[in-house]
Amino acid sequence: MKKPNAVDAVVVARFVRQYGIPPCGANDTQRFFDEYRRALKFSNEETLSRAVDRIIDTQEGRFWPTVGEVVSAAKAVVAEMVAEERARKPPTYEEYARPDPETRARVDLMVKGTLAYLKAKSPPAANLPTPKATDRNAWEKRFGRFEDYPEEGQR
Repeated sequence: MKKPNAVDAVVVARFVRQYGIPPCGANDTQRFFDEYRRALKFSNEETLSRAVDRIIDTQEGRFWPTVGEVVSAAKAVVAEMVAEERARKPPTYEEYARPDPETRARVDLMVKGTLAYLKAKSPPAANLPTPKATDRNAWEKRFGRFEDYPEEGQR
């Protein structure tokens, strides 16, 4: 059996329970539901559930809400969810859970293994010649005194 999508499971099912079968005739009921499915197909189950809660709580009559009302409620719920997410502050360093000794030992073992692997697979260090000491006088003749250059951030 095919699993119902979020619109059928949340919107249509709850509206049928709340308002009954829509009064559009047996032939048009499927097309009536198809309009809800089409307009809300990109909404997830949580958004739809909160939108339906809002509509049922504020609906004054015992009639089906229009597709536009449900879409508007879903958009308002999404805006609220975005605002809630933006208002949520990231945890501070102190709020993060400290690793237990077992986790710490497992991570240390993984790091040691990785370092050993890299050491075994790395090519031998090249025998590069040691650079010669530079002549300060030659430097100062070409570029000026090093002390005369401004510190970083003062340029």
